Amino acid sequence: MVVDGVAAEHEPGGDLLVITERGYGKRTPLSEYPMHHRAGQGVFTLKVTDRVGKLVAMRVVSDPEEEILVISASGMVLRTQVGAISQIGRQTQGVIVMRIPPDDQVVAIAPVAAIEEGDAKE
Repeated sequence: MVVDGVAAEHEPGGDLLVITERGYGKRTPLSEYPMHHRAGQGVFTLKVTDRVGKLVAMRVVSDPEEEILVISASGMVLRTQVGAISQIGRQTQGVIVMRIPPDDQVVAIAPVAAIEEGDAKE
């Protein structure tokens, strides 16, 4: 199953951030992903189990200070810094990013738009 695709060569030194439906996530350095050409066999990025669930979202991140929103199907939203999510290898399950009830699941992640100092109203 394909969840998403990213052009990794545009973010030197970046990480691939992935989140599963059960709220697990991780950051993996892009340097751990080999380059493949047409008809490549693909590369594992996450060990999928019943406990962690299926992969639901991914994005390339380069700034640990960047913030993201993790959004569940029931409307729960968690705002966290990218740097707070552990940086670990490709064939691991990840760590808990968002604790969700058994009848809910993570459906998306979204970047938090930065507010310029001049845009803030006082």
